[in-house]
Amino acid sequence: MSEQSYLIIYNDNWADEMDINGFRIMSESEWNEYQQAFNNHEGTYYFGIGTNEEIELDSASQILDRMNARKITEEEVKMLQKLFRTDSFGFFPYEPYEH
Repeated sequence: MSEQSYLIIYNDNWADEMDINGFRIMSESEWNEYQQAFNNHEGTYYFGIGTNEEIELDSASQILDRMNARKITEEEVKMLQKLFRTDSFGFFPYEPYEH
């Protein structure tokens, strides 16, 4: 039996000027490791979102609060991968330690 998959959706807004959205499909262990990596880091995060724009977040909770995780079936995983040809789409702060 394969590990449970999660659809992690990121929603944010930059300076009331544009919505920042994206998603990533992760296994349960990847999702747990991802959250732990953010929680283990101290300091401010900076994520570039354009040529001169960036999102600045002061804590892991600020990042994780912008995410919604839900379990998805293998059929849903296959459908999203077929539709987007990838496991992620849009903006998603994937590397917790890149800041």
